[in-house]
Amino acid sequence: MAKNSRRPSALELRQSAEVRLAQQAPQAFPEEVDAQRLLHELQVHQIELEMQNRSLQLSQLELESERARYSDLYDLAPVGYCTLSEQGLILQANRKAADLLGMSQHALVNQPITRFIHRDDQDRYYQHCSQLKASGESQACELRMVRLVCGEALPFWVHLESSVDKVTHGKVFSRITLNDISARKQAEESLKLFHEQLESLTSAIPGAVYQYQKTVVGESKFSYFSSGIEDIFGVTAAEAMRDAALLSEPILQEDRAAQLEAVQRSEAGLSLYDHDHRIRSKNGKIKWVRGRAMPLRQPDGSVLWNGILSDITNEKLAENQLLEMAYELERQVNVRTTSLRKLAAQLTMTEEREQRMLAQELHDNLSQLLAVVKIKLTTLVRIAPKPSIDEIVALVDKADQSVRTITRHLSPPVMRTLGFAPALKWLCDEMHRTYGLSVAIKEAGEPIALVEVVEVVLYRSVRELLINVARHAKIGEAGLFLQRDDSRLMLVVSDAGCGFDSGTFREALAGQHSFGLSSIFERITSIGGQMDVDSSPGGGSRITLSMPYAIAMQALQPS
Repeated sequence: MAKNSRRPSALELRQSAEVRLAQQAPQAFPEEVDAQRLLHELQVHQIELEMQNRSLQLSQLELESERARYSDLYDLAPVGYCTLSEQGLILQANRKAADLLGMSQHALVNQPITRFIHRDDQDRYYQHCSQLKASGESQACELRMVRLVCGEALPFWVHLESSVDKVTHGKVFSRITLNDISARKQAEESLKLFHEQLESLTSAIPGAVYQYQKTVVGESKFSYFSSGIEDIFGVTAAEAMRDAALLSEPILQEDRAAQLEAVQRSEAGLSLYDHDHRIRSKNGKIKWVRGRAMPLRQPDGSVLWNGILSDITNEKLAENQLLEMAYELERQVNVRTTSLRKLAAQLTMTEEREQRMLAQELHDNLSQLLAVVKIKLTTLVRIAPKPSIDEIVALVDKADQSVRTITRHLSPPVMRTLGFAPALKWLCDEMHRTYGLSVAIKEAGEPIALVEVVEVVLYRSVRELLINVARHAKIGEAGLFLQRDDSRLMLVVSDAGCGFDSGTFREALAGQHSFGLSSIFERITSIGGQMDVDSSPGGGSRITLSMPYAIAMQALQPS
């Protein structure tokens, strides 16, 4: 039977029956007309019923054939099909749906479809159903369902499409299509994870990592850019890969020729591309960009660069400002050095004045009090044993002598009254009286007036050096040489004692040596002088203090 055959209408059946009956019935006599007409009607009706029955049989065969074809297509379809009731119960499912959900077709009947929706995607499915009911049009979404295997619910991804099918009695059914997309989702997740790991790796690298390819016909494109490109050029990685001109056009006109030449040179020799150039970023700022990439020749003849772009604007600005900064720093150092020297001079003189005041206070008050005590004690000789009085008087004399010694050490009056050179001679005599150290002093050159702060620093430094000889050199003799030439003043303290390793001089400056050289060095350098040490174990020592006359005579006078 033809697929599109249709059943004949009642009029057509009547006409066909009339024709068949006319061919079969004999011609009637006039007197038999009424009875014959009635018989004719019955015969026509019988033929009509036979023809209708035949048509129904043919339609039923065609329907069964179509139903069998539909059943084959439905059950053997590569995607799952389900028919749902208005309440969301499964009324019918094909084999693929049964395989996807892990139950037989029969067992799926009257099961709620929500039983097979993953718990984390229930809201997404309800929203899908709401949109289906509200619009009446087909809806699609991607969500996770579960397959029941040995009592365990195993999740898998499906692409779900739903449509509304209205039937009789006002009932509304829906039909859904389930397409397993787990493999695609897994591939997408793997690809997403790879991109996340790649982005995480490249984002930790300062700058923008990129991949650039030039084909044999001269076409070029960027196939990858890390997110750092946006910080440099102001365009996203997607924009840069879509349009390479977004990275070439911002190059300043005066830098383009050199940049292009560097690229061509790298491509020709397959050598490292390493070039700095300026760009104008999207926000209008001028930036310095450093490009580094290694070209690789591909089997198809194209050239592939893997490289990195870095923002070196700050570095370039620093280079451009280096000379200015160096000049300014040198100027400031000179100013600070002068200021520090003046401050050191002021502090030294302040210390000297304090020591003078203390020496004067000891001389004017404590010495006088000790003298009065001594006088009072001698008047007690009548009422107290003389030996006791003599012992106390001796102690008072000793205390008075200590006061005088401390007074001389704090502020030697000879340097104020006679000058620097006589003060050094007096110091040599004092070292012999106090420590038993014989110091031979020599002079060369004419005496020159020095500013007070220089005299004070040099005097104290020489005194400390001589004390070091007396305490540590293990010898009873030392030499002091004062030399004055046309430009410098020089003082040399020498001895032939045990000496020390001059290589430890820097350690002494760091405060790790016991000779006190660090404090002497700091005092001398603070007023613009120099200190040189020459010594060796068992070979004695020679320490030289020197200073230009320009400083010693006037440059460091306290302001």
